[in-house]
Amino acid sequence: MLTRRLLSVTAVTAGVLAGGSGLVALSANHEPSATSDTRSVAAAPAKATDTVRDTTATEPTTTPATTKAKPVRVPTKKATRSTTGTATSRAATKGRSVTSTGSDSGRSVAAGSASGLQAHGIVVRSTKKPTPAPVVPAGTTCDLKPSASTTGATGTRSNSSVTTLTSGQTLANVNVKSLNISGSNVTVRNVKVTDGILVTGDNVTISHVTTPDIGISSARHVLVEYTNIGFSQNDAIHVTSDRGRQVQDVTLRYNYLHDPRPPADAHYDGTQVRGVNGMKVSCSVYDAGKYTSQLNAAIYLEDANGGNSNVTLDSNWLYGTGISLFIDPSVNTVATKNRIGGDLHWGPCYQNSKSKYTSSGNVWDATDKAVNLCGNG
Repeated sequence: MLTRRLLSVTAVTAGVLAGGSGLVALSANHEPSATSDTRSVAAAPAKATDTVRDTTATEPTTTPATTKAKPVRVPTKKATRSTTGTATSRAATKGRSVTSTGSDSGRSVAAGSASGLQAHGIVVRSTKKPTPAPVVPAGTTCDLKPSASTTGATGTRSNSSVTTLTSGQTLANVNVKSLNISGSNVTVRNVKVTDGILVTGDNVTISHVTTPDIGISSARHVLVEYTNIGFSQNDAIHVTSDRGRQVQDVTLRYNYLHDPRPPADAHYDGTQVRGVNGMKVSCSVYDAGKYTSQLNAAIYLEDANGGNSNVTLDSNWLYGTGISLFIDPSVNTVATKNRIGGDLHWGPCYQNSKSKYTSSGNVWDATDKAVNLCGNG
């Protein structure tokens, strides 16, 4: 079995976090100044004490030009939308709506102009229909089926040199190379991480993030939600009690794990767990694509580092890999309402002869027919 690669990160000095190298402290209510798409975003998690953001490479904001003549208001599409094509609009007069189709060629409504438009009764409407979210089958407890359009980082983000987060910090609306979360009470929101995330601190929230993989090592009280995890050479999410303390209270929900890229001599699990007490995986899509010999399991509970207990696997979409659920001996483990399909090589389950867990409501995704997981129901 391949030992998970730990991230190589560079600690950020206290001077940098205090305001050097372009990092500034922002209020807890900081949000993106503009966004470039309108993907579905859930309510943001509670924010931590401090927010750090690198402003050295912030993307430019376009400001509408002004002339000495009487201003002519040419409303564009909402700043939170960017599409391709050409833009057309009708004259904007009081009480008349303005229709926009396609691209605005880089134009945007400047901050403060929205109130001016409203004062003149102008309503901006887009004729482009949004892409509908995947249908959630009846019987699940999920609000949506995660996909590329409903997970991950969105909108306008700056590039940041931050690689380490210490206690009480929030990182939001940036792109970073790698991320080591060593502190507690940390929030990462709307961030793209190129080389992966390692969590060793407690009380950590990762929400609406794009990354190839996440490692959770001897951490406690960790939430990962609405995160796009794809194209990794490692396990998408690797949970391990490898530093002398057992992982506790991990919640993985509404995540999209997809398109693994393991090397020829490795194996891949969507989520591999090696020692946890208290974990819930729910409403997440595991889509491994076409089967290859490196693909082991969508979810693998391995009996290691103190074993696994109090694990709930509920209402997930498990597509492909060799085995959907690979469960070693564990205590109080429940698998319910999961939907199984894709290019599945060996079968929906594998369990050690000593493994016992409760199973109910699991079905084949294509037919809705019941799946009996290794005789457990």
